[in-house]
Amino acid sequence: MAGALLCCECRTCNYACPVHLAPGDIALNIKRDLVKAGLKNPYHCQTEASPYREYRRVPIPRLINRLGLAKYDLPAPLTEVTADFPRVTILLRQHIGAPARPVTRVGDKVKTGDVIGEIPEGALGAPVHASIDGVVSEVTNEAIIIEAS
Repeated sequence: MAGALLCCECRTCNYACPVHLAPGDIALNIKRDLVKAGLKNPYHCQTEASPYREYRRVPIPRLINRLGLAKYDLPAPLTEVTADFPRVTILLRQHIGAPARPVTRVGDKVKTGDVIGEIPEGALGAPVHASIDGVVSEVTNEAIIIEAS
């Protein structure tokens, strides 16, 4: 009874069960029957982790296999990729906060990492930086365009 009432209904145990049972579904049915019978869950105010927590962990390789993800669990070494961009358009609104205001003008030379848009004082947002070395070719309220030099 305690196991069913303490179940969080994530159903991870269904995937991890070594004998392919569905303990999460069983616990959910038991929990529903107990609630229908009028039993109040005495574990709602439990504040300490179960002493058996360490032994209830799901073996990750088994979970990966049961989810059908094993074929994707391959080494994926990172490789350095260099790309040259002749032109970039950098939006001044890149997030939920306030849009950046341009601090560059057409014809300005910028280097990678230079601030090209700042957030107005008192507003929440993030400054915008140049992603390439180049010359600013266009500035609008929405974007700044930089041509590579």
